[in-house]
Amino acid sequence: MKKELFGSRAELAQVWRLSGPTIFENIMLSMTSIVDTAMVGSLGAAATAAVAVNSSPMWMINSTTAAIAVGATVMVARFVGAAQEDKARDTARHAALLGLGLGVVLTVLVSAMSGAIPRWMGAGSDVLPAAVDYLRIMTSTLILRLMSIVLSGVLRGAGNMRAPMLINVAANAVNVAGNYFLIYKPHTADLFGLRFGVWGAGLGVRGAALATAVSVGLAGVLMFLALLSRRQRVYLDLRTRFHWDGDILKKILKVGLPAAMERLAINGGQLVFLRIVAGLGTVPLAAHHLGVTAESLCYLPADGYAAAATTLVGQACGAGDTQSARRYGQITFRLGFVTMLFTGGLLFAFSPQIMGLFTPDAAVIALGAPVLRLVALVQPLFATAIILSGALRGAGDTRWPFYISAGCMWGIRQALAWVCAYSLGMGLMGAWVGMVADLAARGLLIYLRFRRGKWMELRM
Repeated sequence: MKKELFGSRAELAQVWRLSGPTIFENIMLSMTSIVDTAMVGSLGAAATAAVAVNSSPMWMINSTTAAIAVGATVMVARFVGAAQEDKARDTARHAALLGLGLGVVLTVLVSAMSGAIPRWMGAGSDVLPAAVDYLRIMTSTLILRLMSIVLSGVLRGAGNMRAPMLINVAANAVNVAGNYFLIYKPHTADLFGLRFGVWGAGLGVRGAALATAVSVGLAGVLMFLALLSRRQRVYLDLRTRFHWDGDILKKILKVGLPAAMERLAINGGQLVFLRIVAGLGTVPLAAHHLGVTAESLCYLPADGYAAAATTLVGQACGAGDTQSARRYGQITFRLGFVTMLFTGGLLFAFSPQIMGLFTPDAAVIALGAPVLRLVALVQPLFATAIILSGALRGAGDTRWPFYISAGCMWGIRQALAWVCAYSLGMGLMGAWVGMVADLAARGLLIYLRFRRGKWMELRM
Protein backbone atom coordinates (compact mmCIF):
# COMPACT_ATOMS: atom_id res chain seq x y z
CA MET A 1 0.00 0.00 0.00
CA LYS A 2 2.84 2.37 0.86
CA LYS A 3 4.45 1.83 -2.53
CA GLU A 4 1.11 2.27 -4.30
CA LEU A 5 0.32 5.55 -2.59
CA PHE A 6 3.71 7.23 -2.38
CA GLY A 7 5.65 5.64 -5.22
CA SER A 8 8.51 3.21 -5.57
CA ARG A 9 11.93 3.86 -4.06
CA ALA A 10 13.21 5.08 -7.43
CA GLU A 11 10.23 7.42 -7.91
CA LEU A 12 10.59 8.83 -4.41
CA ALA A 13 14.31 9.38 -5.04
CA GLN A 14 13.46 11.39 -8.17
CA VAL A 15 10.86 13.46 -6.35
CA TRP A 16 13.15 14.11 -3.40
CA ARG A 17 16.13 14.96 -5.65
CA LEU A 18 14.12 17.83 -7.09
CA SER A 19 11.86 18.80 -4.19
CA GLY A 20 14.42 18.45 -1.39
CA PRO A 21 16.65 21.38 -2.40
CA THR A 22 13.61 23.58 -3.03
CA ILE A 23 12.03 22.70 0.32
CA PHE A 24 15.34 23.39 2.09
CA GLU A 25 15.67 26.65 0.16
CA ASN A 26 12.15 27.69 1.13
CA ILE A 27 12.78 26.86 4.79
CA MET A 28 15.97 28.92 4.83
CA LEU A 29 14.32 31.79 2.97
CA SER A 30 11.44 31.75 5.42
CA MET A 31 13.77 31.71 8.39
CA THR A 32 15.48 34.79 7.03
CA SER A 33 12.04 36.26 6.29
CA ILE A 34 11.10 35.73 9.94
CA VAL A 35 14.21 37.57 11.04
CA ASP A 36 13.64 40.24 8.41
CA THR A 37 10.02 40.77 9.44
CA ALA A 38 10.85 40.68 13.14
CA MET A 39 13.54 43.33 12.66
CA VAL A 40 11.06 45.65 10.96
CA GLY A 41 8.32 44.65 13.42
CA SER A 42 10.49 45.78 16.33
CA LEU A 43 10.19 49.33 14.96
CA GLY A 44 6.41 49.29 15.56
CA ALA A 45 3.13 48.71 13.74
CA ALA A 46 3.59 51.72 11.44
CA ALA A 47 6.91 50.37 10.14
CA THR A 48 5.38 46.92 9.58
CA ALA A 49 2.45 48.49 7.73
CA ALA A 50 4.86 50.49 5.52
CA VAL A 51 6.34 47.21 4.30
CA ALA A 52 2.92 45.51 4.16
CA VAL A 53 1.33 48.00 1.76
CA ASN A 54 4.14 47.31 -0.70
CA SER A 55 4.03 43.53 -0.43
CA SER A 56 1.13 42.92 -2.82
CA PRO A 57 2.38 45.46 -5.43
CA MET A 58 5.78 43.74 -5.38
CA TRP A 59 4.13 40.32 -5.72
CA MET A 60 2.15 41.64 -8.69
CA ILE A 61 5.29 43.05 -10.30
CA ASN A 62 7.07 39.73 -9.82
CA SER A 63 4.09 37.85 -11.26
CA THR A 64 4.50 39.58 -14.63
CA THR A 65 7.63 37.51 -15.16
CA ALA A 66 5.58 34.29 -14.97
CA ALA A 67 4.89 34.48 -18.71
CA ILE A 68 8.62 34.03 -19.22
CA ALA A 69 9.70 32.07 -16.13
CA VAL A 70 6.94 29.43 -16.25
CA GLY A 71 7.12 29.17 -20.02
CA ALA A 72 10.89 28.69 -19.83
CA THR A 73 10.63 26.09 -17.04
CA VAL A 74 8.08 24.00 -18.90
CA MET A 75 9.74 24.22 -22.32
CA VAL A 76 13.24 23.55 -21.00
CA ALA A 77 11.88 20.53 -19.08
CA ARG A 78 10.11 19.19 -22.17
CA PHE A 79 13.16 19.67 -24.41
CA VAL A 80 15.38 17.97 -21.84
CA GLY A 81 12.90 15.09 -21.59
CA ALA A 82 12.97 14.78 -25.40
CA ALA A 83 16.82 14.84 -25.37
CA GLN A 84 16.86 18.12 -27.35
CA GLU A 85 19.41 20.05 -25.29
CA ASP A 86 20.17 22.47 -28.14
CA LYS A 87 16.56 23.69 -28.13
CA ALA A 88 16.63 23.87 -24.33
CA ARG A 89 19.67 26.16 -24.55
CA ASP A 90 17.95 28.30 -27.18
CA THR A 91 14.95 28.56 -24.87
CA ALA A 92 17.25 29.75 -22.07
CA ARG A 93 18.61 32.57 -24.26
CA HIS A 94 15.16 33.64 -25.40
CA ALA A 95 13.95 33.69 -21.79
CA ALA A 96 16.94 35.72 -20.59
CA LEU A 97 16.48 38.40 -23.25
CA LEU A 98 12.74 38.58 -22.69
CA GLY A 99 13.32 38.94 -18.94
CA LEU A 100 15.84 41.71 -19.45
CA GLY A 101 13.47 43.66 -21.70
CA LEU A 102 10.57 43.26 -19.29
CA GLY A 103 12.76 44.33 -16.39
CA VAL A 104 13.70 47.59 -18.12
CA VAL A 105 10.07 48.42 -18.92
CA LEU A 106 8.81 47.68 -15.39
CA THR A 107 11.64 49.59 -13.73
CA VAL A 108 10.69 52.73 -15.66
CA LEU A 109 6.97 52.33 -14.89
CA VAL A 110 7.34 51.55 -11.18
CA SER A 111 9.86 54.34 -10.70
CA ALA A 112 7.39 56.81 -12.20
CA MET A 113 4.54 55.59 -9.97
CA SER A 114 6.43 54.88 -6.74
CA GLY A 115 5.01 57.94 -5.02
CA ALA A 116 1.42 56.97 -5.82
CA ILE A 117 1.32 53.18 -5.36
CA PRO A 118 1.42 53.14 -1.51
CA ARG A 119 -1.29 55.81 -1.46
CA TRP A 120 -3.46 53.69 -3.76
CA MET A 121 -2.94 50.80 -1.36
CA GLY A 122 -4.47 52.83 1.46
CA ALA A 123 -1.35 53.81 3.41
CA GLY A 124 -2.23 56.28 6.17
CA SER A 125 -0.37 59.51 6.83
CA ASP A 126 1.74 57.80 9.50
CA VAL A 127 2.78 55.09 7.04
CA LEU A 128 3.01 56.83 3.64
CA PRO A 129 6.48 58.48 3.76
CA ALA A 130 8.26 55.30 4.84
CA ALA A 131 6.24 53.20 2.36
CA VAL A 132 7.22 55.46 -0.56
CA ASP A 133 10.91 55.34 0.43
CA TYR A 134 10.74 51.55 0.70
CA LEU A 135 9.27 51.11 -2.79
CA ARG A 136 11.71 53.52 -4.45
CA ILE A 137 14.71 51.75 -2.99
CA MET A 138 13.34 48.33 -3.94
CA THR A 139 12.88 49.49 -7.53
CA SER A 140 16.61 50.25 -7.87
CA THR A 141 17.45 46.57 -8.45
CA LEU A 142 14.14 45.48 -9.99
CA ILE A 143 15.77 44.40 -13.27
CA LEU A 144 18.07 42.00 -11.43
CA ARG A 145 15.17 40.75 -9.28
CA LEU A 146 13.11 39.83 -12.33
CA MET A 147 16.11 38.29 -14.11
CA SER A 148 16.70 36.13 -11.05
CA ILE A 149 13.14 34.77 -11.26
CA VAL A 150 13.43 34.00 -14.99
CA LEU A 151 16.88 32.39 -14.83
CA SER A 152 15.89 30.35 -11.79
CA GLY A 153 13.01 28.99 -13.87
CA VAL A 154 15.43 27.90 -16.58
CA LEU A 155 17.65 26.10 -14.06
CA ARG A 156 14.70 24.33 -12.44
CA GLY A 157 13.32 23.20 -15.80
CA ALA A 158 16.68 21.56 -16.48
CA GLY A 159 16.44 19.78 -13.14
CA ASN A 160 19.10 21.93 -11.44
CA MET A 161 17.44 22.81 -8.14
CA ARG A 162 20.73 23.06 -6.25
CA ALA A 163 22.02 26.28 -7.82
CA PRO A 164 18.86 28.35 -7.13
CA MET A 165 18.85 26.97 -3.58
CA LEU A 166 22.45 27.99 -2.86
CA ILE A 167 22.10 31.38 -4.52
CA ASN A 168 18.86 32.36 -2.79
CA VAL A 169 20.05 31.16 0.61
CA ALA A 170 23.28 33.17 0.25
CA ALA A 171 21.42 36.27 -0.95
CA ASN A 172 19.02 36.13 1.98
CA ALA A 173 21.89 35.76 4.43
CA VAL A 174 23.21 39.02 2.98
CA ASN A 175 19.73 40.51 3.48
CA VAL A 176 19.63 39.60 7.18
CA ALA A 177 23.15 40.91 7.80
CA GLY A 178 22.34 44.09 5.91
CA ASN A 179 19.18 44.56 7.97
CA TYR A 180 21.11 44.27 11.22
CA PHE A 181 23.56 46.98 10.30
CA LEU A 182 21.27 49.27 8.30
CA ILE A 183 18.01 49.27 10.29
CA TYR A 184 19.30 49.91 13.80
CA LYS A 185 21.29 52.73 15.33
CA PRO A 186 24.71 52.09 16.94
CA HIS A 187 24.19 49.89 20.00
CA THR A 188 25.87 47.55 22.45
CA ALA A 189 25.65 43.80 21.82
CA ASP A 190 26.26 40.81 24.09
CA LEU A 191 27.96 37.68 22.73
CA PHE A 192 29.00 34.85 25.06
CA GLY A 193 29.28 37.27 27.94
CA LEU A 194 31.29 39.82 25.98
CA ARG A 195 29.87 43.32 25.47
CA PHE A 196 30.96 45.35 22.49
CA GLY A 197 29.74 48.23 20.40
CA VAL A 198 28.08 47.57 17.03
CA TRP A 199 27.89 50.12 14.24
CA GLY A 200 24.45 50.84 12.82
CA ALA A 201 23.18 53.20 10.15
CA GLY A 202 19.84 53.74 11.92
CA LEU A 203 17.89 53.93 8.64
CA GLY A 204 14.82 52.05 9.86
CA VAL A 205 12.47 50.98 7.07
CA ARG A 206 14.80 52.48 4.46
CA GLY A 207 17.59 50.28 5.79
CA ALA A 208 15.41 47.18 5.39
CA ALA A 209 14.62 48.16 1.80
CA LEU A 210 18.28 48.79 0.98
CA ALA A 211 19.36 45.42 2.39
CA THR A 212 16.65 43.63 0.41
CA ALA A 213 17.46 45.50 -2.80
CA VAL A 214 21.14 44.57 -2.54
CA SER A 215 20.36 40.91 -1.78
CA VAL A 216 17.94 40.40 -4.69
CA GLY A 217 20.37 42.18 -7.00
CA LEU A 218 23.10 39.80 -5.89
CA ALA A 219 20.81 36.83 -6.59
CA GLY A 220 20.21 38.06 -10.13
CA VAL A 221 23.93 38.36 -10.85
CA LEU A 222 24.70 34.93 -9.39
CA MET A 223 21.86 33.25 -11.34
CA PHE A 224 23.32 34.69 -14.55
CA LEU A 225 26.80 33.43 -13.69
CA ALA A 226 25.42 29.99 -12.80
CA LEU A 227 23.81 29.66 -16.23
CA LEU A 228 27.09 30.52 -17.99
CA SER A 229 28.66 27.25 -16.82
CA ARG A 230 29.02 24.78 -19.70
CA ARG A 231 29.36 21.85 -17.31
CA GLN A 232 25.56 21.49 -17.27
CA ARG A 233 23.12 20.32 -19.92
CA VAL A 234 21.38 23.68 -20.23
CA TYR A 235 23.41 26.89 -20.16
CA LEU A 236 23.43 30.38 -21.66
CA ASP A 237 25.43 30.16 -24.87
CA LEU A 238 26.88 33.63 -25.51
CA ARG A 239 29.49 32.49 -28.03
CA THR A 240 27.19 31.75 -30.94
CA ARG A 241 25.17 34.34 -32.80
CA PHE A 242 21.63 34.74 -31.55
CA HIS A 243 18.58 34.56 -33.81
CA TRP A 244 15.01 34.97 -32.66
CA ASP A 245 13.15 31.70 -33.15
CA GLY A 246 9.44 32.36 -33.62
CA ASP A 247 8.51 28.78 -32.73
CA ILE A 248 10.36 28.84 -29.39
CA LEU A 249 8.99 32.27 -28.57
CA LYS A 250 5.46 31.12 -29.41
CA LYS A 251 5.77 28.05 -27.18
CA ILE A 252 7.16 30.03 -24.23
CA LEU A 253 4.30 32.50 -24.44
CA LYS A 254 1.64 29.85 -25.14
CA VAL A 255 2.48 28.18 -21.85
CA GLY A 256 3.57 31.25 -19.96
CA LEU A 257 0.89 33.84 -20.71
CA PRO A 258 -1.95 31.96 -18.97
CA ALA A 259 0.40 31.38 -16.01
CA ALA A 260 1.19 35.10 -15.94
CA MET A 261 -2.51 35.94 -16.17
CA GLU A 262 -3.16 33.53 -13.29
CA ARG A 263 -0.58 35.21 -11.09
CA LEU A 264 -1.73 38.66 -12.10
CA ALA A 265 -5.31 37.69 -11.28
CA ILE A 266 -4.22 36.31 -7.91
CA ASN A 267 -1.93 39.20 -7.06
CA GLY A 268 -4.40 41.75 -8.39
CA GLY A 269 -6.96 40.12 -6.11
CA GLN A 270 -4.49 40.30 -3.24
CA LEU A 271 -4.10 44.02 -3.93
CA VAL A 272 -7.84 44.49 -3.58
CA PHE A 273 -7.91 42.17 -0.58
CA LEU A 274 -5.10 44.13 1.06
CA ARG A 275 -7.04 47.34 0.37
CA ILE A 276 -10.04 45.81 2.18
CA VAL A 277 -7.81 44.97 5.16
CA ALA A 278 -6.08 48.37 5.10
CA GLY A 279 -9.47 50.02 5.59
CA LEU A 280 -9.71 48.29 8.97
CA GLY A 281 -6.79 50.29 10.39
CA THR A 282 -3.04 50.12 10.99
CA VAL A 283 -3.08 47.37 13.65
CA PRO A 284 -5.29 44.96 11.60
CA LEU A 285 -3.08 45.66 8.57
CA ALA A 286 0.06 44.83 10.54
CA ALA A 287 -1.59 41.67 11.95
CA HIS A 288 -2.65 40.63 8.45
CA HIS A 289 0.84 41.11 7.03
CA LEU A 290 2.47 39.15 9.83
CA GLY A 291 -0.23 36.47 9.64
CA VAL A 292 0.37 35.97 5.91
CA THR A 293 4.11 35.77 6.57
CA ALA A 294 3.54 33.21 9.32
CA GLU A 295 1.19 31.14 7.16
CA SER A 296 3.84 31.00 4.43
CA LEU A 297 5.89 28.82 6.79
CA CYS A 298 3.17 26.17 6.59
CA TYR A 299 3.13 25.65 2.83
CA LEU A 300 6.90 25.61 2.25
CA PRO A 301 6.92 21.86 1.46
CA ALA A 302 4.06 22.28 -1.03
CA ASP A 303 6.10 24.77 -3.06
CA GLY A 304 8.95 22.28 -3.17
CA TYR A 305 6.72 19.43 -4.31
CA ALA A 306 5.12 21.73 -6.90
CA ALA A 307 8.55 22.59 -8.35
CA ALA A 308 9.36 18.87 -8.56
CA ALA A 309 5.98 18.14 -10.15
CA THR A 310 6.47 20.79 -12.84
CA THR A 311 9.91 19.47 -13.81
CA LEU A 312 9.10 15.75 -13.62
CA VAL A 313 5.75 16.03 -15.41
CA GLY A 314 7.30 18.31 -18.04
CA GLN A 315 10.21 15.96 -18.70
CA ALA A 316 7.91 12.92 -18.83
CA CYS A 317 5.56 14.63 -21.27
CA GLY A 318 8.55 15.69 -23.38
CA ALA A 319 9.57 12.04 -23.56
CA GLY A 320 6.00 11.06 -24.51
CA ASP A 321 5.41 9.13 -21.28
CA THR A 322 2.11 10.54 -20.02
CA GLN A 323 1.55 7.67 -17.59
CA SER A 324 4.76 8.54 -15.74
CA ALA A 325 3.68 12.18 -15.83
CA ARG A 326 0.40 11.28 -14.13
CA ARG A 327 2.20 9.07 -11.63
CA TYR A 328 4.60 11.81 -10.59
CA GLY A 329 1.70 14.23 -10.22
CA GLN A 330 -0.07 11.78 -7.90
CA ILE A 331 3.04 11.08 -5.82
CA THR A 332 3.90 14.74 -5.23
CA PHE A 333 0.27 15.55 -4.41
CA ARG A 334 -0.04 12.78 -1.82
CA LEU A 335 3.26 13.65 -0.17
CA GLY A 336 2.30 17.31 0.01
CA PHE A 337 -1.20 16.64 1.32
CA VAL A 338 0.07 14.53 4.22
CA THR A 339 2.89 16.96 4.98
CA MET A 340 0.52 19.90 5.19
CA LEU A 341 -1.84 18.03 7.46
CA PHE A 342 1.09 18.04 9.88
CA THR A 343 2.25 21.64 9.33
CA GLY A 344 -1.35 22.88 9.47
CA GLY A 345 -1.72 21.18 12.85
CA LEU A 346 1.37 22.96 14.13
CA LEU A 347 0.07 26.28 12.82
CA PHE A 348 -3.24 25.74 14.62
CA ALA A 349 -1.67 24.66 17.91
CA PHE A 350 1.02 27.33 18.18
CA SER A 351 -0.47 30.36 16.42
CA PRO A 352 0.09 32.85 19.31
CA GLN A 353 3.69 31.75 19.71
CA ILE A 354 4.29 31.97 15.95
CA MET A 355 2.85 35.49 15.82
CA GLY A 356 5.07 36.37 18.77
CA LEU A 357 8.13 35.57 16.67
CA PHE A 358 7.38 38.56 14.49
CA THR A 359 6.26 41.28 16.89
CA PRO A 360 6.05 42.08 20.61
CA ASP A 361 2.86 44.11 20.00
CA ALA A 362 0.12 42.39 22.06
CA ALA A 363 -2.69 43.95 20.01
CA VAL A 364 -1.22 42.63 16.76
CA ILE A 365 -0.75 39.15 18.24
CA ALA A 366 -4.32 39.12 19.58
CA LEU A 367 -5.70 39.83 16.09
CA GLY A 368 -3.30 37.59 14.21
CA ALA A 369 -3.47 34.35 16.21
CA PRO A 370 -7.20 33.57 15.59
CA VAL A 371 -6.92 34.12 11.82
CA LEU A 372 -3.91 31.80 11.71
CA ARG A 373 -5.98 29.08 13.38
CA LEU A 374 -8.69 29.59 10.77
CA VAL A 375 -6.38 29.28 7.76
CA ALA A 376 -4.64 26.26 9.32
CA LEU A 377 -7.82 24.25 8.69
CA VAL A 378 -7.49 24.46 4.89
CA GLN A 379 -3.74 23.92 4.48
CA PRO A 380 -4.13 20.41 2.93
CA LEU A 381 -6.52 21.81 0.30
CA PHE A 382 -4.16 24.72 -0.31
CA ALA A 383 -1.37 22.15 -0.83
CA THR A 384 -3.59 20.45 -3.40
CA ALA A 385 -3.97 23.67 -5.36
CA ILE A 386 -0.25 24.49 -5.23
CA ILE A 387 1.12 21.04 -6.14
CA LEU A 388 -1.38 19.95 -8.77
CA SER A 389 -1.21 23.37 -10.42
CA GLY A 390 2.53 22.72 -10.72
CA ALA A 391 1.84 19.32 -12.27
CA LEU A 392 -0.64 20.80 -14.76
CA ARG A 393 1.86 23.52 -15.70
CA GLY A 394 4.48 20.86 -16.39
CA ALA A 395 2.09 19.31 -18.91
CA GLY A 396 1.50 22.70 -20.52
CA ASP A 397 -2.01 23.01 -19.08
CA THR A 398 -1.77 26.55 -17.73
CA ARG A 399 -5.21 27.77 -18.80
CA TRP A 400 -7.32 25.83 -16.31
CA PRO A 401 -5.24 26.81 -13.26
CA PHE A 402 -5.75 30.40 -14.45
CA TYR A 403 -9.52 29.99 -14.85
CA ILE A 404 -9.89 28.32 -11.46
CA SER A 405 -7.58 30.64 -9.51
CA ALA A 406 -9.02 33.82 -11.02
CA GLY A 407 -12.59 32.64 -10.53
CA CYS A 408 -12.06 31.73 -6.87
CA MET A 409 -10.05 34.85 -6.07
CA TRP A 410 -12.49 37.31 -7.60
CA GLY A 411 -15.73 35.38 -7.34
CA ILE A 412 -15.35 34.13 -3.76
CA ARG A 413 -12.61 35.88 -1.79
CA GLN A 414 -13.35 39.53 -2.54
CA ALA A 415 -17.13 39.46 -2.13
CA LEU A 416 -17.09 37.26 0.97
CA ALA A 417 -14.25 39.22 2.59
CA TRP A 418 -16.06 42.53 2.14
CA VAL A 419 -19.40 41.24 3.40
CA CYS A 420 -17.91 39.50 6.44
CA ALA A 421 -15.41 42.22 7.36
CA TYR A 422 -17.73 45.22 6.99
CA SER A 423 -21.37 44.26 6.55
CA LEU A 424 -21.22 41.62 9.30
CA GLY A 425 -18.71 43.59 11.36
CA MET A 426 -16.25 40.68 11.70
CA GLY A 427 -13.18 42.82 10.94
CA LEU A 428 -9.94 40.99 10.11
CA MET A 429 -11.45 37.58 10.88
CA GLY A 430 -14.19 38.25 8.34
CA ALA A 431 -11.68 39.16 5.66
CA TRP A 432 -9.83 35.91 6.29
CA VAL A 433 -13.07 33.92 6.05
CA GLY A 434 -13.17 35.06 2.41
CA MET A 435 -9.54 34.03 1.91
CA VAL A 436 -10.06 30.58 3.44
CA ALA A 437 -13.15 29.92 1.29
CA ASP A 438 -11.13 30.86 -1.81
CA LEU A 439 -8.25 28.49 -0.94
CA ALA A 440 -10.57 25.58 -0.20
CA ALA A 441 -12.54 25.95 -3.45
CA ARG A 442 -9.35 26.36 -5.45
CA GLY A 443 -7.89 23.13 -4.08
CA LEU A 444 -11.01 21.10 -4.84
CA LEU A 445 -11.37 22.38 -8.40
CA ILE A 446 -7.69 21.93 -9.29
CA TYR A 447 -7.90 18.35 -7.96
CA LEU A 448 -10.89 17.62 -10.19
CA ARG A 449 -9.09 19.05 -13.23
CA PHE A 450 -6.03 16.88 -12.63
CA ARG A 451 -8.08 13.76 -11.93
CA ARG A 452 -10.05 14.04 -15.18
CA GLY A 453 -6.77 13.68 -17.11
CA LYS A 454 -7.62 15.97 -20.04
CA TRP A 455 -4.18 17.56 -19.65
CA MET A 456 -2.61 14.28 -20.84
CA GLU A 457 -4.01 14.91 -24.31
CA LEU A 458 -2.28 18.29 -24.78
CA ARG A 459 0.31 18.66 -27.54
CA MET A 460 2.89 21.44 -27.68
